[in-house]
Amino acid sequence: MTGWEQAYERAGALAAAGQPAGEDIWEYVATRGAIAITLQALGLAGGGPKEVPTGVLLWHLEEHHLRELAVWVVGDELAWATDTDPATVDTSDPVIAAWLWLTRTWPEPEGKGPIRRRWDGMSRGVAPGLPDPAANIIQEWAAYCVRLALGKERSALDVGTRVRVVGGAYIGLAGRVQDLCFEMDDERGDTIPGPPHGYEVLIAVDPPHEFRPTLLSADQVAPDQ
Repeated sequence: MTGWEQAYERAGALAAAGQPAGEDIWEYVATRGAIAITLQALGLAGGGPKEVPTGVLLWHLEEHHLRELAVWVVGDELAWATDTDPATVDTSDPVIAAWLWLTRTWPEPEGKGPIRRRWDGMSRGVAPGLPDPAANIIQEWAAYCVRLALGKERSALDVGTRVRVVGGAYIGLAGRVQDLCFEMDDERGDTIPGPPHGYEVLIAVDPPHEFRPTLLSADQVAPDQ
């Protein structure tokens, strides 16, 4: 298996951690591509894409380093380009082909028809009103998927887990985990080892039908048995 095949396979699994997987889902294809390019570049430091720690991958995605890292795998000019003419590059190289997809724009199609025509028949829910390339807008979503995968590695609470607030201003209230928050080590370009330092929890506040996303430290929440 080539390095790119390793990156692509691992990226597919990571992208699926936070969303449905399918070639007809724009978010999944974009997330998989962004993670694969990032893994391919980071793997050049040694060990290949399979050996890149998930925490390191997350740090780079949260820092929006995709285009900077793409320089190492597609070259400086192509890494910073948008809407590159496929006739001017070697599209038989799967890395370049994936990068061209990530850096294409998505203008409204001419004439009338269903909105799915705009996304080449794919469904899309993330930033559907923007024509911007996926490379410019998908990194936060990719980071979310990687956070969920890292949470699995570190025995964190799963997204969707029902919890009870056991400390702070909302003590006693119930909610559900929406996201995980890991501490970043900027000096090492990695996450701090261990479980998440906090969770974003959707809390049912007064009145009981109002829900509020709230960031809580890990010691302020416990699974609601």
